[in-house]
Amino acid sequence: MFIIRDATPNDWTAICRVHDRARPDELRGSFDARAFIPLAEDPESEELASCDVFVAELEGEVVGFAGIDDPYFAWLYVDPACYRRGIGRALLEHSLARLSDDAWTIACGNNHPAIALYLRAGFVIESRSIGTNAGYDGPSARLALHPERRGWTQPKKSAAADMAGDLPSLPQLPETAAQEICTARLEQTPMLRAHAAALFPVLDDEALHEFTGGAPPASVETLAALYARRETRRSPDGKQLWLNWLLRRRDDGRALGFTQATVHPGRAYVAWVVGTSNQGQGYATEAAAALVRWLTQTLGVPEVRACVHPEHGASQRVAQHAGLHRTPAIEDGEEVWVHRPPKERKMDYPP
Repeated sequence: MFIIRDATPNDWTAICRVHDRARPDELRGSFDARAFIPLAEDPESEELASCDVFVAELEGEVVGFAGIDDPYFAWLYVDPACYRRGIGRALLEHSLARLSDDAWTIACGNNHPAIALYLRAGFVIESRSIGTNAGYDGPSARLALHPERRGWTQPKKSAAADMAGDLPSLPQLPETAAQEICTARLEQTPMLRAHAAALFPVLDDEALHEFTGGAPPASVETLAALYARRETRRSPDGKQLWLNWLLRRRDDGRALGFTQATVHPGRAYVAWVVGTSNQGQGYATEAAAALVRWLTQTLGVPEVRACVHPEHGASQRVAQHAGLHRTPAIEDGEEVWVHRPPKERKMDYPP
């Protein structure tokens, strides 16, 4: 007979084992198998540390676990060797007794056993959508005990919102002056058409495109036209913030390159470019770190990502020093690096 108890840090290895055995079954039929990431390597494991976690123990061995972040039912996995023994149902019932009536969850859209379990427990399918797991799209279902209460609108898991296709709204941009980002040596100024003349000599360099592809701008006029379109700071459909900064030294105003952030609801993608003659002096690291801080602290973006070519060692070091962590996820052939502001940890995993 199994028991349900609170998890401890010493359960981490067993929790990883259960997750890694069961996760392929969860993804099967909904997401590409390459969306599987071992829990110990997955940035989402940080979310588990902020949850109340319960484990099912059978004959002294952890065979399942659940995690809640009220009102979100965030995690439920059972070792495949122990399927159909009522362990998943017991973990769900144990969790629901500790969740509010606004409880909701996300399931892979074709994970029929999981959806059936939730329906039997009183959940209702609120919506179906195309979500994302580790960069791979697939069907997802959002379920709630009381859909009319919209418990998912409370700011909880970014990963769950991502998979549900129901992310928070775009952050509000401050006044233009407050968009300037200054550090000891550098200033990042919101990009204007007028900056094209200073940046063209920096960007007119084939070497800058070795890892990113593309080609240098054809002329100052071409670059100016591009920057003019971006002065709105928004995508044409208004669903993203397109933020670009001129990067220059504070002491002499010399243009060094640019930084940029594409802000989606709940997430931002960042990039940085420093001219080859000014590389190797820590400018990219200083600028990227300041940009990440500004996005998370001023705009309140919960997740910052950078896509880095797997052979671009210099850019990988910049990402690392800027506080991003490499993940196993791949987007358009590039490695995904992620930064998330620290959350309150209810338990330290691993011990």
